[in-house]
Amino acid sequence: MKWEKRVHKIVSLFIEICCVIILLLMGYFIYDVINIQRSANVDNYIKEIKPTINKETKEVDLSALQAINPDVVGWLTLDDTRIDYPVLQGNPDYTYLNRDMYGNVSLTGSLFISYQANRYFEDDYTIIYGHHMEAGGMFGAIDYYEDENYFNEHLTGTLITEKKIYDLKVQALIYLDAYSEIYSKKDIKTLKKFIKNTKNYEVKIGNIEITDKTLLLSTCGPNGNTDRIILILSMEER
Repeated sequence: MKWEKRVHKIVSLFIEICCVIILLLMGYFIYDVINIQRSANVDNYIKEIKPTINKETKEVDLSALQAINPDVVGWLTLDDTRIDYPVLQGNPDYTYLNRDMYGNVSLTGSLFISYQANRYFEDDYTIIYGHHMEAGGMFGAIDYYEDENYFNEHLTGTLITEKKIYDLKVQALIYLDAYSEIYSKKDIKTLKKFIKNTKNYEVKIGNIEITDKTLLLSTCGPNGNTDRIILILSMEER
């Protein structure tokens, strides 16, 4: 019957349209995932002007990076890991939460320190914040430190600042709450008191020995919300 054929054509057309929409959405989703993962990597130009250390004078030059963005205050590297990024400082704090170092909107954001922190990392301890991205992007690579073998094989790193170079040594990986007082107070006495009370956090791996200069790498925990993961590192001036 004619009406049956019409209904069949309409249903077939509807199914075809739905299939096209689904394929387009899948394509966009794949593109979006690839784009996000790509933006979590430092682009080739930034890699080229990454500051190098003069072995004789122990001096570094951040001017090339700061010519792009004067908010660049350093460069963080954990040896043989994907954590190898410039560090920025904006005002207000969330400036680089969802912006790259060019100032463009980016879901991966940048590594950054609080606007209240000393830009030369001369505070007793400094917290560097970064997004917890998939596939080890940004501070998603901190997840790998949960594995004991990986932890023991990736203990060293470098923090280059405008004034000094610090050799880093990984001490421990801990879980805590975003409202912990170490996020609001930046003196070593507060940090030592906080660490001494083991009810404040959960040690995932490692041993904590707070030094005069300490670096905390902070990212969101596996359950999101207010869960945080922190990698604790000692800082020794080179």
